[in-house]
Amino acid sequence: MNEVEVNEYASQVLLGITSDLNENFYSDKEGELKFFWSQGAVNAWAESEYFESHKPIHKIVMTYELVNSLYLFSKAYQNFMIGNQDSEVFISLYENMSIKPRFPEFDIPEEGAKNMFLGAITWIYFHEFGHLNQEHGYIKQKLGNVGHSAVSFFEAYNDSGSASSEDFSMSHAFELAADFEATEYCITELARHFFTREEFLGESEISDESREQFLNAIFIFVSGLSCAMYLFYGSEKREKSKTPTGSHPDPLRRLGSAIPHLIERMDILRSFNPAMLSTSREDLSSLCFGASDSYGFFWNLVVETKDIESAVHTANDPFFVSYWSEIIKNWDLINAEVIGVRHFGSPLGVLRFSEHFRNRVFNSN
Repeated sequence: MNEVEVNEYASQVLLGITSDLNENFYSDKEGELKFFWSQGAVNAWAESEYFESHKPIHKIVMTYELVNSLYLFSKAYQNFMIGNQDSEVFISLYENMSIKPRFPEFDIPEEGAKNMFLGAITWIYFHEFGHLNQEHGYIKQKLGNVGHSAVSFFEAYNDSGSASSEDFSMSHAFELAADFEATEYCITELARHFFTREEFLGESEISDESREQFLNAIFIFVSGLSCAMYLFYGSEKREKSKTPTGSHPDPLRRLGSAIPHLIERMDILRSFNPAMLSTSREDLSSLCFGASDSYGFFWNLVVETKDIESAVHTANDPFFVSYWSEIIKNWDLINAEVIGVRHFGSPLGVLRFSEHFRNRVFNSN
């Protein structure tokens, strides 16, 4: 697709989602969701009028530069994988993974990049929707640590500014909560696309082809999510912080958190009908982290830095205890209010930390 076609396709998708959300959710609450395009640098943001109206009057904005960049890198990554995934170097690089990263084949090759791009823009859209659905801007205003109701996906405040460490921790918690909601929506919609209600409930047999296509779609989705996060990361190596600093978490820390959530969400699907997935949890983890890791390998070559790390599982974060203890403490302070103000959706979309996770953070010694 050329630039005009990319913009037209993205408009069709995102305006369609907006229309569906308005019809199915917003209309019942006398609210409205609008989607707008903007010029300027790579960015996306959300704005809410809830503070004034106490109705879900919401707006999501993306820049043309964002969607065009995501498509160009999706296409480049597909070409990179097709050209290298069968090479000895590539195979040896991932020899310890039970499932090697491999870009799925498409009858029309361009559909691969298009689907990856679709995953990226859809996840970013629902990330912004997550902020709105949980009224993060409104809660921030009530807490007094922000002066407006706009929440940006790519904005990152300089940590030398006037904000306090508590402000940073709260901002990081909100971003991770929006990530959590976005992943929940995307995985739910992917499952609905590939499985009928009867198949989901075990009332109809699931074909091997459907299971394979679903797993291919998961690989493509994680690749698209990785594309968004590495675009946010940029071309300069970042050092992980011990505690939350700046307005947004490190993009690779976010990616390393989103993938385990995706895997846990797949476990929930498996609990309803084990036949939906023909692969083990270990294989699913290899599939997902293989997608993100191979995109990281590709990104290093693109930016010619060669030392940008890959996303790692949250549990392998070198500052796991010091970072996540601050996130959990701050999220626990606002969790009840978020649940109280949240407008729509399954409870599964609200950020949560299992007892096992909490014990690892607070009883690590």
